[in-house]
Amino acid sequence: MKKKIINEALGVPSEINMLTDIFSDMILEKISAFKNSNEELETKLIDTKVREDVEVLVGSFRISKDESWDYVKNSPKFNPKEWEKFPMYKNPVLVSFDIIPDDAIPESDNHRVPLINASHQFEAKEFKVKSHESLGRVYDISIYEFKIFMKQSNWDNLETLNPKLESTITHEIFHAFQLYTKYIKANKVGFGKENVYNTAVNALQQEFSPDFNRFLHILYLSLRFEHQARIPQALRILKQQQVSNYPEFIQAIKKTDAWDDIQNLKSFSADNLIHNINRMESFEDLLFKGPQRSYVPQRILEWDEILDRIVEFSKQNGLSVEPIRKMNKRTLENPELFFKYWEKFFHKRGDELFKKIARLYGMI
Repeated sequence: MKKKIINEALGVPSEINMLTDIFSDMILEKISAFKNSNEELETKLIDTKVREDVEVLVGSFRISKDESWDYVKNSPKFNPKEWEKFPMYKNPVLVSFDIIPDDAIPESDNHRVPLINASHQFEAKEFKVKSHESLGRVYDISIYEFKIFMKQSNWDNLETLNPKLESTITHEIFHAFQLYTKYIKANKVGFGKENVYNTAVNALQQEFSPDFNRFLHILYLSLRFEHQARIPQALRILKQQQVSNYPEFIQAIKKTDAWDDIQNLKSFSADNLIHNINRMESFEDLLFKGPQRSYVPQRILEWDEILDRIVEFSKQNGLSVEPIRKMNKRTLENPELFFKYWEKFFHKRGDELFKKIARLYGMI
């Protein structure tokens, strides 16, 4: 009981553990089956920091909603009573992967690979908890997608994809659990106002605007629903580490994705960003960043208007959102003040995330 209370206080719900374990088994097993099928992989060429025109092997597969449910209910880890606490049901899973030669990855980046990007998607207008004839309450709105960037050595020994794969799956299933509990407790769909910022991040990114894109990425990293998902995600990694004291624990934190997020938030500099936006030192800067100089001030000036449009769009599509508080007009008319406002906000959120991750010390 004491451990359960600690888990809940830290935002690590026991309700997701069983499904996380089963989904991790399923995806790893399906990757292994794909590998053993000897299906021919496609190839593409990429440039890395080590060399150009590196040949990468590419593969993908889909697990249908019926396949995933069959795997879940037939798993030896499946406990119907535990599942009833979070009845996630019939979820399609999309998996794609790139395999790169080990010697094409810089030593400094080795610890980051395998790199796994993932997303959890749902249709807001179809969001509801259904009543199943034999199973009772079921929740079947989630679609999961995992994009895995691995080394050849990971492909040769698929077990090395863990614990990174497990931790990423934990993160995405936690998002589903967040949405489920919010709907059950408050009859609300989505993540509220932070859903609006998340939509803005995706809508405002432009290829010709790399510096503003970085700001938008940091804005995404600052969202609290993302922080909440990073707690159980980090815990999966930390539990695999040999930690006997607090300094070793801090070193273990540095191996998590959450640590990179904390550093990105705390190192954000409005001055550096403005300098980079205005810097024109090469033909490439002129070609790729020139339009950014007019794009960024205009988007900042329209910031409140853009968020208002997203709020209305979100409501029309079935999400539960409230109006966003307006920013000071003087701030919107001055990009330096705008980015200074967010600099302070990002640093605060970085500190908050570190404190939450540091509290996991008592659980490993």
